[in-house]
Amino acid sequence: MLGVADNEMQREGATEALMCIIENLGMGIVPYIVLLVVPLLGRMSDQVECIRLTATHCFATMIRLMPLEAGFYYLGHMPIWLKS
Repeated sequence: MLGVADNEMQREGATEALMCIIENLGMGIVPYIVLLVVPLLGRMSDQVECIRLTATHCFATMIRLMPLEAGFYYLGHMPIWLKS
């Protein structure tokens, strides 16, 4: 949904949903950061200001947790196709 180019409401909804997920999971988001960085970078250059601001907030939150990712080896509940 973050990559939908033609629907502003879907992009905004996906970005806001991701913000809620990041805020609620806290440290639980660490194993998934690597999967979310690239789509968020795309939304940080969105033509709609509120999407850019939300994506920037999400990115800033994730960047603070990124150094923890290198030492985070517990991937027990992550699907196998995401681990590889």
